[in-house]
Amino acid sequence: MKKYILLVAVLQFSVVKSQIVDAKFFNKEIKNSSIRQAKADTIVKSPFLISSIKVYTSEKTSYVSNLVKKIQNKNFHPILLLKYQPDGKIFFNETYYNGTIYQSSFYYETNGNLILKTNKMSSNPSIDYSWLRYDKKNYLDYELTYEIKDENKLQFQRLMKYKKEIQPDSLKVDLMNYSSDSLLSTVDTYTFFKDKYIVDMPVRYARKSYYRAFGDQYLPYQIDGYYVEGRTANFSYNDKGFPLWENWVNDKGLENRTEYIYNADFTERITQQYHMLGTEKSTKFVNKFNKKGDPVFKQTIEYTGNPLDIYTWDYVYDEKGNWIESKKYWQEVEKGIPKKNKLVEHIIREIKYYNSPSEFSPEKSPTFDERATKYLTSVPTYAEKIEKENKERDEAVKAGNYALEIPDEKHDKIEDFTPKYWTLKEIAYGNLNEDEQDEAVAVYETPSSDGDGDGQQVLAIYKKDNGKWKLWHQNFSAIMSSDSGGMMGNPFDGISIKNKAIVVQHFGGSRDKWSYTHRYRFQNGDWYLIGALVGFGAPQDYFGKFDYNLSTGDIVASYKSELSSDEKLNASKSWSRTLKKKIPLPKMDDFYPGGTETIVNGRTFYW
Repeated sequence: MKKYILLVAVLQFSVVKSQIVDAKFFNKEIKNSSIRQAKADTIVKSPFLISSIKVYTSEKTSYVSNLVKKIQNKNFHPILLLKYQPDGKIFFNETYYNGTIYQSSFYYETNGNLILKTNKMSSNPSIDYSWLRYDKKNYLDYELTYEIKDENKLQFQRLMKYKKEIQPDSLKVDLMNYSSDSLLSTVDTYTFFKDKYIVDMPVRYARKSYYRAFGDQYLPYQIDGYYVEGRTANFSYNDKGFPLWENWVNDKGLENRTEYIYNADFTERITQQYHMLGTEKSTKFVNKFNKKGDPVFKQTIEYTGNPLDIYTWDYVYDEKGNWIESKKYWQEVEKGIPKKNKLVEHIIREIKYYNSPSEFSPEKSPTFDERATKYLTSVPTYAEKIEKENKERDEAVKAGNYALEIPDEKHDKIEDFTPKYWTLKEIAYGNLNEDEQDEAVAVYETPSSDGDGDGQQVLAIYKKDNGKWKLWHQNFSAIMSSDSGGMMGNPFDGISIKNKAIVVQHFGGSRDKWSYTHRYRFQNGDWYLIGALVGFGAPQDYFGKFDYNLSTGDIVASYKSELSSDEKLNASKSWSRTLKKKIPLPKMDDFYPGGTETIVNGRTFYW
């Protein structure tokens, strides 16, 4: 009897928990991109029984050149093709852009769940497969994406796992996103309650978001950490789910405010922004819609009251009430007075309908490649291992428990010299002395002890000793630190051995870019710098070059500037100089790339 009562209690508890959030809402709100692409259809107001929609534009900026259709004696270019099931779900999406055709296909279970999305493009023979699987309660369980390349090669792309924890009054879900490198890139946490849920996204623009049910949708009513730390955004809606106002606040009070104003039938919608900490009216956006909900008017009014340009739309509708032709016009406004209308966009939509749902015959889904099954366990296991190693590494580096130099040892392979927590960047082989045997050079990135990501980089030189590799020399200045490349990241750009010299390359900058090539040779019992080649400049602006053969003292320097002016665009000013400057060769261990300067023709070159 007691066992029976206990069983009933467990069953009742399970039923209560399962009602926290309906699976349909769960799968919709969990922000899965594949599901959203299959359902994100704002192109028509009522997609039911629509078979397909093909969209053409008269613009020439994004068309496929060999796909042109003459409509109304004008050339139109296809930009989008959508195919629907009779229930309104998209099963095929084709877009055309810059000579490439992108295709996505969607496959569903009989209960309506999306189980597969495929992606391919005309310029690449490979196909991406995104498989979605659901648990017994019909909640999304995981999405696994892999790529099939030439010769049936399989390559892992992404795994998203939905780790669920059922609690008495909530359902907690950790969305674990494993990227193409098999590492755990993000973990977003959803906590569902009855009629609301909370999302924690530690590395996104909205750190913590609160959603509440409004009819058949959930809308955000509060977002913490909105774009910046310490800012909270609050939202209010009317009974139809239209926004009424939005406030941004921080620890000092109101930061920004936006109000939304509507007429009785919502055909006119005004967005009023406030500046000066949300106290004075700023920019106003006026949008008007027809009775079908299609935009017909758009204008921005500055905070001074000055009206800007006007955009309007005209439509032609089919007998089902969906528009099949749209014309967008632009009116320039000067000193408050609108000028003549100009047609700026002409869209044609070819819409086909089913006469009966029975006309639709779903395409058979491709089969799951069983070779990909291993990713479900191997990827999380590998990610967990790397995460553990990284944690140990961070703790060791913080405590200073790592090698500061390469130990004087012998190994069969160069890779075996790598100290723990160091990263081997590159190895090169070649002859560096008078014997006929190859030596080796390697570059390493050491841990950043202060946590700023700027790690010292080390150059190591190896030679053979009785069949094994032995450390010949290690240097801590010839390779720039890992964060010295500016926007380009790590500046180390390669190492090689040529003409019995070590050749080190660096590259960095942002708009203004620079490059270094330094050559080092062993002579007179030590390593010396024998050559420096420097390049720097910005596109359509200037470029400089400095080539210094330190062995001979020969210098060739040049500079070219491209000047833009109203009289003559891209006018150029350039010069080139050759000179001789013999100096004692700098030792490798005393030299820092970019730390020495030479002035030529009044311009300073850093090498």
